[in-house]
Amino acid sequence: MTNVQMLNRNILKIIACITMLIDHIGYFIFPEIIVLRIIGRISFPIFAFFIAEGYYYTSNKLKYFILLLGFAIISQIPYAFLQHNFTQLNILFTFVFSLVLLTITEFTRTQYGFNKIIYTFFTLIITLFIIILDYYNCIDYGVIGVFIPFIIYYLRENKLLKFVVFTILLLLFASIQVVSQNNFNDFATYIQFFSILSIPLLLMYNGEKGKTNLKYLFYVFYPLHLLLILLITFI
Repeated sequence: MTNVQMLNRNILKIIACITMLIDHIGYFIFPEIIVLRIIGRISFPIFAFFIAEGYYYTSNKLKYFILLLGFAIISQIPYAFLQHNFTQLNILFTFVFSLVLLTITEFTRTQYGFNKIIYTFFTLIITLFIIILDYYNCIDYGVIGVFIPFIIYYLRENKLLKFVVFTILLLLFASIQVVSQNNFNDFATYIQFFSILSIPLLLMYNGEKGKTNLKYLFYVFYPLHLLLILLITFI
């Protein structure tokens, strides 16, 4: 372990939780304080990175999928009320679709020796489904958000390439956001570019889990913090 690799999985996930909380406080309670949204851009890339890591290390991929899907469904209730939109899905559903893509790929590789025809067929179906949902603005972070954990997983052995592609995808999504909002004179339009601030933190990841098992804390934190913010907005 080098001196720069000083952050374990728990520390990085705690950073992601804190920055996500700050982001949502800014988005739902103090939208005029733009710095809260800037800080919040750090959260998604860290969570996306560890979705790929979690899929790689878990011994029970079905349990991992069901756990993520269950908390996505639970979180959708406070999320929908906060957004005043019952068709837009929360970020956990984005990661659920990532796991579906990863599962399809791994299944075809192990069962059919990565049969290109079978793999392409299933991948096209799920990709088309994701694109349709993205078209109707149902998926948080859209198609790119779904594919980021997928790409990180398959580039995990090449650290340099993994982080180069990761950075490009974050910048691409930020650029799409700017173009789609069509408001080039507003600084808030460009805040998504600050998501690359997560990259230096992830480069300090030492590959270790951490001494304390905080796995379920991270699952519970997402719906719980949404519920608390919802209660605050009612008050």
